[in-house]
Amino acid sequence: MGALAVRHLAERGRDPVVAVVPREEGLREMGLARLRGARSAGVPVTAVDLAFDEAEAAAFVAGLKGGEGVFAYNDEYAMLLLAALHDAGLRVPGDVAVIGCDDLPLARLTRPRLSTVRPDLSAAPARMATLIDRLVRGMACGDVDVWTLQLIERDST
Repeated sequence: MGALAVRHLAERGRDPVVAVVPREEGLREMGLARLRGARSAGVPVTAVDLAFDEAEAAAFVAGLKGGEGVFAYNDEYAMLLLAALHDAGLRVPGDVAVIGCDDLPLARLTRPRLSTVRPDLSAAPARMATLIDRLVRGMACGDVDVWTLQLIERDST
């Protein structure tokens, strides 16, 4: 997810690219996994730990210089940042581009509409069965993706 999002931002000339990692205990591990994916894209990525909090989002936005691309941990974090950017008078995507993850229905209702990475979970059960079968048989698993990903490009990037 992170690699696809970061490549999208880099292809649009966004520099630097910032990945937002949630500070909340229950979300942090998945956020760090998405950060590892983001860093695998071959583009320098700066990580920022952020709690899901309007004041923290405002402080983060206040430190932006313009031209950045922000990969938010998920669509909720991206929406939090869209609000903070709007409150600070920054244009999205003019000043800062933002992309989320998960493609929540609300992503289409924000203004600007949120670009996001959608996981397609419909193929996950079959792929997981294949992975388990390989493990049981002692076969090499390699990199088996459990789901496919789709970039949903909207107005925020």
